[in-house]
Amino acid sequence: MTPASISRRAAHLGAQILVRVFVALIFLTVLGATGMTAADGMASRHGTATATNCQRVGPISTSGLGFWWSCDAVVNWSDGGETRWHFGNSALTPDEPRKPVVRRESDRGFDVVVAEPTPYAALGWALLIPLLGLAFLGVRIPPRVPEQRSLLPVLAAGWWLVIAGGVGYRALPVLGLLLIIAGHLVLVVAAVLTIGRRRGGYPPPGAPVKFAQRSRYRWTSLLAGGCGIAVALLFSPKWPGIMALVALPAVCLGAGIWLWSLMIRQRIRRP
Repeated sequence: MTPASISRRAAHLGAQILVRVFVALIFLTVLGATGMTAADGMASRHGTATATNCQRVGPISTSGLGFWWSCDAVVNWSDGGETRWHFGNSALTPDEPRKPVVRRESDRGFDVVVAEPTPYAALGWALLIPLLGLAFLGVRIPPRVPEQRSLLPVLAAGWWLVIAGGVGYRALPVLGLLLIIAGHLVLVVAAVLTIGRRRGGYPPPGAPVKFAQRSRYRWTSLLAGGCGIAVALLFSPKWPGIMALVALPAVCLGAGIWLWSLMIRQRIRRP
């Protein structure tokens, strides 16, 4: 190997390590921001936590990205027991040093969490598998990828469906679950295609799609997406439900806009 190839290899490895560390930090941030562990397990004891010492941590910490409060506290249980516990992710703060807590039992042991609603726990669990997959695959940007074969719209659609389903799960559980499953399937397809391209090489540009055919796809997607969003806005007054209802129409609308942009670029490149 030449010195230049060794340097490129080292730079690639370093970049992939940074990507995986960054994804791990995002996962920790999601863990704390959505309270996904606070809703996991069966409640066995109830009590009150009183903070004894709080420190501001960040911008990078075990709570992930951003600035959070980390507090040591004494937990007084309703049965008369006492436990010392550490609360991260701003569960306790100097402004609210005393909160009701609950001990939750699970197969992994137990955890002491603040007893408050966790409306976005489903979003955290929905993002668990995609974030683990992103940490496993990493990110590779090829020097030249034909726009007709790009996976970016597929990835965007998959992530959007997962996020919309996770946010809307509390308002519309069945639809939210279906959107999460659909988003995972789309991301799996994108991952399989990504692995295949990395092993077999990125395909050369193929024959362009005929303008008339692409125009039909464009207008169909734009019309279906726009009408779907308009109808969805009439059926849910709250934004989590709206986000779930407009998820699929937004994908159709995005596909139409993407096809439109391809047609514009193709016209510009035509001799």
